[in-house]
Amino acid sequence: MRGFQFKFDTLLRYRERQKDIQEVCLAQAQLDVIRAESRLEQVRDERQKSIGNVTELQRNGADPAEIKEYYDYLNHLGRNEKDAASQLCEKITSHEKVRLELIEASKREKVVSKLKENQLQDFKQEITKSDAKALDEIAIAQFRRRGGPLGSGEDEKP
Repeated sequence: MRGFQFKFDTLLRYRERQKDIQEVCLAQAQLDVIRAESRLEQVRDERQKSIGNVTELQRNGADPAEIKEYYDYLNHLGRNEKDAASQLCEKITSHEKVRLELIEASKREKVVSKLKENQLQDFKQEITKSDAKALDEIAIAQFRRRGGPLGSGEDEKP
């Protein structure tokens, strides 16, 4: 549009950039949640597998020292599972926080974008009004030059 200059264009670009950054942060937070879920699943699988191994050793009458080592390992896996679960909770909380920040950044960007749209619309209306006014003035000038409604001006040809 000819001559339209949005006064807050820098602010709009800044808000758009903030939103883009928050989108990247949200994607990273989603990856972190997926990785934490995967780690927790691996630890749980390993623990279940080890429980099966201990049960098998007990059925076969294995050495008590070996069974005790397996139980110690199971306790270690239990602690790892609790740690993985707490990390997953932290990642989910972080993801939710980033998601809310993205929503706020989107709202802030949308406000400035809407302001730009409104100002552009107002500018277009002003241009339309000024164009209509100029066309009216041209029509009035031609009307006067021709001598009014009877067309008795010297510009007319017989």
